[in-house]
Amino acid sequence: MKKTIPVIVLLLAFMAAAGCGNVNPRSDSPYVTAKGDTLIVDTTVPGEGIKGFAGPVPIKVYVVKGRVEGIELGENCETPRFIRRVYNVITPNWIGLKLKDAAKADVDAVTGATYSSNALIENFNLAMKELGVLPK
Repeated sequence: MKKTIPVIVLLLAFMAAAGCGNVNPRSDSPYVTAKGDTLIVDTTVPGEGIKGFAGPVPIKVYVVKGRVEGIELGENCETPRFIRRVYNVITPNWIGLKLKDAAKADVDAVTGATYSSNALIENFNLAMKELGVLPK
């Protein structure tokens, strides 16, 4: 007598092996580009009105398999030690998270660098909007 495995169990095993649920979102935004399996969201143009203490603080968000894999600061006029501190304190809150979890993360501003912090957080939220994770 043959033992059969229900089709649903096979389907679930296949989906888990294929990595379903760990895929990049589709975006028609001109600010999102794909390079291999990486999506790159550049907030330079859409975020030009998001200003830190000394001006815009654009970022690039790198997404692989539906997770935030990296965040890069763009050209800015912030005081280097302040923006570096902001970057080092804030970005670990998002790195490695699934996009929906990163978009929901409660991230606080860095004391003494509130404008720069808020600009970085707003640019990250803008990137999530460009990816369709947050509503525009």
